Amino acid sequence: MKRIILTFILMFLLVGCSVVNYNKINCDKLIKKLENKETFILLVYNDSDESKLLENTLSKVLEDNDLEAYTINSNSISEEKENELRKYFSYENISIIFFKDGVDPSKLSHITDTNITGDRLEKHLINLGFIQSDDTEKTSE
Repeated sequence: MKRIILTFILMFLLVGCSVVNYNKINCDKLIKKLENKETFILLVYNDSDESKLLENTLSKVLEDNDLEAYTINSNSISEEKENELRKYFSYENISIIFFKDGVDPSKLSHITDTNITGDRLEKHLINLGFIQSDDTEKTSE
């Protein structure tokens, strides 16, 4: 009986301690963020295994750098909403998009490679100014 209770306590602690770095967002709220000129990261995903790979890599990088991202399932976007979103930015069914002041600076900055490593993704976030590199911190001390 004690083992069962300890097992449940351990499972509760493990699940309770997991960090969630994603906030689901719908099209209307996403457009509002863009109109408010907010800076944020958006993961556009679908229900594929490839999408899960990218989601897991991004989650680890977000957790390591104390960042959050918004997520939207591309399968849930109606054609009408898709046309509305495309007025603001273009996207693939699986991609990470980095908005600065409500603007998608360049499709070239999108991540669509589902096999990207955490190191490459982190360097990308440094280049876009979402996180500081260790070099930047050392030179400012």
